[in-house]
Amino acid sequence: MKKKKLMEKLQHFFDAGKKEKLANIDEIKEVLTLLKQKELKIKNEISECADSEKVIELQRSVDIIYAQRHKALTLIKELQQ
Repeated sequence: MKKKKLMEKLQHFFDAGKKEKLANIDEIKEVLTLLKQKELKIKNEISECADSEKVIELQRSVDIIYAQRHKALTLIKELQQ
């Protein structure tokens, strides 16, 4: 093969990885949006709830969602580099 064709194949190979990363980032952003909505919904439930045990349970859910969102944001930053 000529150099030009080899370079084109190599470029295509690197672009494919970049496209895959961008697709992953888009999927993660969609999940982040859903997690944010769920977190807000649970926070609203906490503010309306009078049962202290239920509040503790809901707060644990919020903490878990927050940790998941934080991990996803870290992953997005890593993929963008």
